[in-house]
Amino acid sequence: MNYIDRTAVTTARLKGLEQDLHLSDIQYDTVVAILYVSYCCAQVPSNMMINRISRPSLYIGMCVVAWGLTSAMTGITHNFAGILACRVFIGFPEAAFYPGTIYLILRWYTRKELAFRSSLLIVGLLISNAFGSLMAAGILSHMEGVRGIRGWKWLFFIEGAITITIGFLSMWSLPDFPNNTRWLTHVERRLAQARLAEDTGEADEDCAEDSMWSGLKMAVKDIKVPIFSVMTVAQLLGLSFTSFFPTLTSTLGFNTTISLLLAAPPWIWAAIVCCIDAYHADKTGERFFHVVGPWWGVLLGYIIAASTFSLGGRYVSLFLMASGHAGYALTLVWVSNAVPRPPAKRAAAIGIVNGFGNLGTLLMSFVRTHD
Repeated sequence: MNYIDRTAVTTARLKGLEQDLHLSDIQYDTVVAILYVSYCCAQVPSNMMINRISRPSLYIGMCVVAWGLTSAMTGITHNFAGILACRVFIGFPEAAFYPGTIYLILRWYTRKELAFRSSLLIVGLLISNAFGSLMAAGILSHMEGVRGIRGWKWLFFIEGAITITIGFLSMWSLPDFPNNTRWLTHVERRLAQARLAEDTGEADEDCAEDSMWSGLKMAVKDIKVPIFSVMTVAQLLGLSFTSFFPTLTSTLGFNTTISLLLAAPPWIWAAIVCCIDAYHADKTGERFFHVVGPWWGVLLGYIIAASTFSLGGRYVSLFLMASGHAGYALTLVWVSNAVPRPPAKRAAAIGIVNGFGNLGTLLMSFVRTHD
């Protein structure tokens, strides 16, 4: 739901959002891009906080509810200013989710268990792109004009309501840290902590002098962090077509419903590639080639898309381009392996790399040309 809510504006565009809100091309691009301004800026402080609060399950759950509510309110906007404000305020709570959840996973699993489990978050993103398009196709085709409300407005109402429900459920179901999760016994909590200590040779906890700010300073001074940040910018520049995927499939010449249905198979393929790549990365303990390898497919996909007008060729290129998420899925795992201790430094490093990296998506929102 994180990604479905984030990209709903691109799906709603196919059913008249631009026309109803009287948006120009540059205004629409600004609406898409502005979310990433607040999203990027909030990631570092959010991840620094999540390392210090005792109940990350409540923090993440409340953020899910907040962005779901804001997403639903997008359906009542009437102009550019209204939808722009909603997009800004979706970005703030969404910033807590992906880097925060990755950090929470890192507090539970050993180094050889991280890649596959962390990749499942990206698989969720990919599945959301696939079945989010199917869900959107159903809403836009069957809810148009119901109670006098446009279909794209129903899209925001329904998807936002689902997100709010999931947010409340996550407050109950998500774990906290190994030392204080409510629904584990004392023995289970001790076992979870012992596994991590055995994996690294030291307890996975901050020293008394490790504050949020000291963790940030250590992360900024570590040369690996800016290198990972630049790499993530490049990755997300290459993957920024994701924000316009329904528009890409619509250029194949089919109606809105068929275009949204055609958007699903490439993401299902990408999810399979992501799982295989991450599983093998865990088994071998290798990171570089598992991150870089899928990008040869992305490069080939871009070349095919730019060099042919063949319907089949262009559709195959979407499969190759989508598979690049398999490499991106392992980036923060690689960061956590390269910057393992102390937790305050690791939390700040993850926020910096992912926050700075999403500037790539922000930049690409204005690079796309219009027909």
